[in-house]
Amino acid sequence: AHGLAALIDGLWLRAALSGKPFNPVIALTLTTQFIRQQLAGEHE
Repeated sequence: AHGLAALIDGLWLRAALSGKPFNPVIALTLTTQFIRQQLAGEHE
C-alpha cells in the first residue's frame, strides 16, 4: 500500500511540476502495471 501511495504522489507531483497537461492514460497504465507486479510478487 505504501508503494502505491508513493507512486500516486509521484504522478501528481510530476504533473504539477511539468507544466504539461496531465495524461490520465499514462497514469492509469503505470498504476495498473505496478499493481499487477505487486500481485504477481515481482516487486523488488
